[in-house]
Amino acid sequence: MNLLLRHKLYRVLAAANFFNRFGASIYNLVFVVYASLMPQPELAVGLANVIVFVPSIFSIFIGMQADRTQQKMKWLVTFGFLQTLLFLLVGLLSGSLTWLAFSCVCLINLMSDMISDYRGGLEMPIFQHNIAEEDLMEAYSFNQFISFVCMLGGQAFGVWLLSLSQNRFGLVAVINALCFLLSSVILYLNRQSLSHPPVVSEDKGLAESFRDIFKNLEQVFQSQQEGSLLLTLTCVLLVNALGGALVAMYNIYFLRVPFADFSYSTSIFLIQAMMMGGMIVGSLTPNDFFGKADIFTILKGASLLLALLGLFNSLRLPHLLSFLVIAFLFYLSGKVNPKIDSLLMANVPSHMLAQTSSALAVLSIAAMPLGTAVFSALVVWNLSVSWLIFTGLALVCLLLLSFKSKKG
Repeated sequence: MNLLLRHKLYRVLAAANFFNRFGASIYNLVFVVYASLMPQPELAVGLANVIVFVPSIFSIFIGMQADRTQQKMKWLVTFGFLQTLLFLLVGLLSGSLTWLAFSCVCLINLMSDMISDYRGGLEMPIFQHNIAEEDLMEAYSFNQFISFVCMLGGQAFGVWLLSLSQNRFGLVAVINALCFLLSSVILYLNRQSLSHPPVVSEDKGLAESFRDIFKNLEQVFQSQQEGSLLLTLTCVLLVNALGGALVAMYNIYFLRVPFADFSYSTSIFLIQAMMMGGMIVGSLTPNDFFGKADIFTILKGASLLLALLGLFNSLRLPHLLSFLVIAFLFYLSGKVNPKIDSLLMANVPSHMLAQTSSALAVLSIAAMPLGTAVFSALVVWNLSVSWLIFTGLALVCLLLLSFKSKKG
């Protein structure tokens, strides 16, 4: 918060980021509601769910293109205006519930998400160039807080607006477009101040680019602690997979083990509220002990808490203990992404930032649905055994992290 008050350029980037994310969040849930009103709602909602994950397939290549782009601020603003036009078009199409209109809206959503990935890659060198290294953790922590606020507030606002306007999807799309417009105008008005280093032009093949990404990831993690990159990534992905599986496991767990006298829906809401609350607190406290700790200390803490959570649930201990562990676990989780983002900024050259960040994001995203699928199947098969396996994997991760020698 101190950085927001004293750093003008960060305020500009944060304000643009807020409107960009708020606009995107407004239409996310509304898009699913729009799909649910189609003649074959199950098929339409299924397609809407799949569309969300398609851009991640191309994110590394989008990152490569963003790194090679010369006039980053120019294209950052230009593509923001393009997103505005795209959602004005969505506003016109959303009045129709034909498959042609729905297909066009899906395509525009896909294009907009890929543009957002590209713009995020363009912004990284600007961010790196204008924010001091010692302020990066605080900057990314507050950015993550903005993301949470926009995700919750944007979706709630979109649903409220939809209800108020009696399902006028076009109106919601137009307000989404206005948010993109505001974000781009803020950046345009401050374009002279938001500079970036000269872009290094390199003619590299795909294989060489992937080798460079691997070297950059190795440099990022070894800046904190010596050791094998493969081992480090295994631990990061395992923690992501276990953390990503929690919601799916609790969705089934509460069917069999009710929480006090609460209804099933209230129990699910409470567990998600604890997760979100923990992450928000973690994001807002970048300068506490864990905010200043290295990434491996945070991962060790998260592994220990995951093991305790699995043990508590396998022994059917009171839910309150599990809730406290979850709150602390997601408090730590709220520090992981800002920590990794700040390490990327501090250790990766500007011409490799977007593609390196995208590669790490793809690995993390891939781990979560895999963990969800595996543990959903295990919980259905045997509840107690699934929690014991969960505990065992968390302990394996903790042991692997503990055996790594500290750098220096």
